[in-house]
Amino acid sequence: TVLKTVTMKTLWKIYKMTKREETGFAKLVSTKCTSAIHTQQKWLKDCHLNGVDSINWRDAYQLASKYTKSTRILEFQYKFLHRRIATNDFLTKTGIRDNPNCSFCNEEQEKLLHLFWSCPKVVTFWHELIVRLTLINITSEHYTIEPLVGLKPDVSKNYQQINFSFFLARYYIWMSKRKETSPK
Repeated sequence: TVLKTVTMKTLWKIYKMTKREETGFAKLVSTKCTSAIHTQQKWLKDCHLNGVDSINWRDAYQLASKYTKSTRILEFQYKFLHRRIATNDFLTKTGIRDNPNCSFCNEEQEKLLHLFWSCPKVVTFWHELIVRLTLINITSEHYTIEPLVGLKPDVSKNYQQINFSFFLARYYIWMSKRKETSPK
């Protein structure tokens, strides 16, 4: 209840702010919030994309909210795009895990792109998903990394089904990692 009281008091103060206080609050927030430029540059580098204009980051960040109301998937996608997913590589650096290798193939270090894109077991999973989507006439496309990892939305005829399928697939890969089973 103390946390609720503090939160309610804080919210009430923000609600009652004068213009001068609002400006100060905005300045405080702007100095405390960091931009996602670092993670954006890392995505561009890891995916071998040239130029800042190759990804519309505003669309990438808002994409999940257009296709699902699931707070779990929304939270996951937020963490994923901001590169806040705890891979074995990261967990080893922090001393939580002993082995930095991939949970699925155990061959390479488990970094974000390996876990969701280049792991042989994940490559097979993505291929089978696209084959199944093709069989039910949702897509006949060959996909590059951008739509599969959520950096660019699919814009084809069945874009809603495809984008939602890719959100679920990424979340499924993550849940498979957490359960220590291969995605199938």
